[in-house]
Amino acid sequence: RQLIDGSKNEEVLQYTSLVLGMVLCMGDTLPYTHFSVMNSKFIEVLLHAIEKYYEDPDTEQLGELYLTLVLAFNLQYTTKGASKENSTSDSDSENLVIKLLSKQESTKYFTEKLLLLFNREEDPLAIFEHTPRPPHSVIKMMLDVYSNPVTSQMIYTNDERVVCDIMLRQLSDLAPEDKHRHLYLCLLEGVVLQGGWQEHRHRQAELLRCCNNILAEEEPCSTPDKDIITRIYQKCPQILE
Repeated sequence: RQLIDGSKNEEVLQYTSLVLGMVLCMGDTLPYTHFSVMNSKFIEVLLHAIEKYYEDPDTEQLGELYLTLVLAFNLQYTTKGASKENSTSDSDSENLVIKLLSKQESTKYFTEKLLLLFNREEDPLAIFEHTPRPPHSVIKMMLDVYSNPVTSQMIYTNDERVVCDIMLRQLSDLAPEDKHRHLYLCLLEGVVLQGGWQEHRHRQAELLRCCNNILAEEEPCSTPDKDIITRIYQKCPQILE
């Protein structure tokens, strides 16, 4: 309620954001009653504040805390197409974060900071060493953004080229048994099918070579990864050209 009200001083808002982020960071499903407060108005306040606070160096830290809160709250929703082992939530309801992001007039700072974290492979929610680990909040947000035809357009073409560079790096380096490789392939599917990749086709030859190398693997653990690549080839045969 303090965050929604916004009338408290910056120090109080920072403390409240930090504590709430720690509570939400494991992605444990919240009691239904909590959603009466953490509702669409709550998310809208956070998204608006991220754009507002990042414009001023004096409040940039508060903007970062609000972004972390959005990442944490997004763990409450299951990513489309994700297996249950990659999700801490049993919720199959519409993702409120993505729904509201799709209606924002500006997401400049949100996407800028999200891509910065994605490039650095950082997860601001990796606070505790509990097991099982929750999903990587930044990768999950990228997956969710690219699961929607509207929010996928938030990522500008040049930024999407950088996303392709990062995915290629990860897919080339990660071992077949690394579960993160599967997530990056899921993201590749979103970028190719929902994003603007079919127009710019950045790193097409390298991505195709990387995917074909995965298809040639003989390890049983590679089967889910091969399924994604096969699906991409079927839905976007242009990638093979």
